[in-house]
Amino acid sequence: MKRIVLVLIAFCLSQIIYSQTNTFPATGNVGIGTTTPNSKIEVYEGNFRISKVAGVGGTFGQIEWYQMHGTGQGLAASIEAYRAPSNWKKSSIIFNTSDDINLVERMRINYDGNVGIGTTIPSTKLEATGTISSSIASANVVYFNGYINGTYPNRVTLGTSDWSGYASLWNSGSVKTVHFNSSGDSYFNGGNVGIGTTTPTQKLHISNIGGSSATSGTIQNGMIRLYEEGFGNVLDIGITSNNAGNSWIQAGFKFDLSVNKSLLLNPNGGNVGIGTTTPQNKLDVAGTIRCTEVKVVALPWSDFVFHPTYKLRTLGEVEQFIKANNHLPEIPTESEVKQNGVGLGEMNAKLLQKIEELTLYMIEQNKKIERVEAQNNLLMKEVEQLKAK
Repeated sequence: MKRIVLVLIAFCLSQIIYSQTNTFPATGNVGIGTTTPNSKIEVYEGNFRISKVAGVGGTFGQIEWYQMHGTGQGLAASIEAYRAPSNWKKSSIIFNTSDDINLVERMRINYDGNVGIGTTIPSTKLEATGTISSSIASANVVYFNGYINGTYPNRVTLGTSDWSGYASLWNSGSVKTVHFNSSGDSYFNGGNVGIGTTTPTQKLHISNIGGSSATSGTIQNGMIRLYEEGFGNVLDIGITSNNAGNSWIQAGFKFDLSVNKSLLLNPNGGNVGIGTTTPQNKLDVAGTIRCTEVKVVALPWSDFVFHPTYKLRTLGEVEQFIKANNHLPEIPTESEVKQNGVGLGEMNAKLLQKIEELTLYMIEQNKKIERVEAQNNLLMKEVEQLKAK
């Protein structure tokens, strides 16, 4: 009997001692595992558990915050545990806040560890729909590191300094290969750069499929454009798909989309046009050319006129040719010049040929004059002798 009494006394004492670790007052703080809670609810050295009988899915537990006001209370925020209807083992934690009317989901952590802000189906470890902003007094940097064998061989950094923002890419040798700076130098320090291609073969490789060059009309798709902001002057460098091997350099005006541009250069074995976009020769200029000197290399030259075997037409033959054709021999007609133009070198050679022929005519005429003068002198002497008799 004594043993039974002792057991009952020990059990009661244990319950009294255990109950002293919890406090549930009518007012003030509630403590579980502590008799001196510092908050409205304090759990000391223990776990807080919310349970629900398994169902088909949906919210199976949540913590809610209510805001008291003059006319009652309103739900201000909540954290809820959510279970997918298709698989009760796949659960998420959802964070909600009030938009002054209803609770709106702001963030969630899905069963796979992905965090979504502004989205309910994050596909990466952190996915945000909307603008992300980070501010700090002097500088702020975000690091994206690649992790291999305990090291971080490659990384991307996004950051700000006091006066600028920047983005950098680093390789495994801790070398900054790409750097963009909003108020300083930006550069590429390794590899090739491709625009319109995923396999650049040069330091800067620009590629475009289809389309036409910006040589005329309203199309403006020059591959590279140098643009002067103040007046809209542009210099385009590109390749057109209209013809094989047709690359070009073209000066123009950004706001003038209705007329042909003033310069077209095709250095790839093609023609150069100034004032025309359809050059038919190595250099076509639609307009006046002014320069201090023009050198033309043309062969053959006209010295053949002075060769002993050269057959010079008589002046009579030249006269007959002119009467029949209305132009000098070996000189193009007016209609030919209008249709085909003239070559400077060729025309200079022909004009020199005519000057040299004219020189030969003058030499021959001078010889005839000298012979006539000699004959006149002889006749005058004979006349004087006859007068003296």
